[in-house]
Amino acid sequence: MHRRPSRIPLWIAVGLIVGVGIAGCESSPDAGSEPRAPSGQRNSPVVSPPTLPEGVPSDRVRGQTLYVPCYSHIYFQDERSTIDLASTLTVRNTSLADTIAVARVDYYDSDGALVRRYLESDRTLPPLASTYFVVREDDLRGGVGANFVVTWTADDPVDPPFVEAVHITTKATLGISFTSDARVLTTVE
Repeated sequence: MHRRPSRIPLWIAVGLIVGVGIAGCESSPDAGSEPRAPSGQRNSPVVSPPTLPEGVPSDRVRGQTLYVPCYSHIYFQDERSTIDLASTLTVRNTSLADTIAVARVDYYDSDGALVRRYLESDRTLPPLASTYFVVREDDLRGGVGANFVVTWTADDPVDPPFVEAVHITTKATLGISFTSDARVLTTVE
């Protein structure tokens, strides 16, 4: 009787190859790295954070208006066949110490007409907090050229928040997801 050898799943084989490759990598002084101090000794220089010359603006700002592409559906095969998508816009305060306020989140369709205004008043985001806004999969009013306009503010200059939209759908065995990043329209320094 001939017995067929068992096969290792591809993901295990790739993991083993990568693991062996990483374990075989060593840093050497010839490769541009500095030799390490003997155990128990500290030999690291004191490094000051970089400072910008006077008059050069930093990345910290007091507010922005952002444009975020959004898709209520996308085309496949031809311009008559579409796949509907749910979209989630997230606004993430990236500051460890500062609070920001989301002042405006408006959703526009492909023709530039306002479809929905998401906020009645400012939404405060403490350090590292986030908020989200959802366009349902069955809401096709936006079209393939839909977008969000997001305005945020802060009392003092802060690091800008991370803003993106995630688009997703699942049908039978098909799963589609992708993101679209915000683009700055205006900035308050």
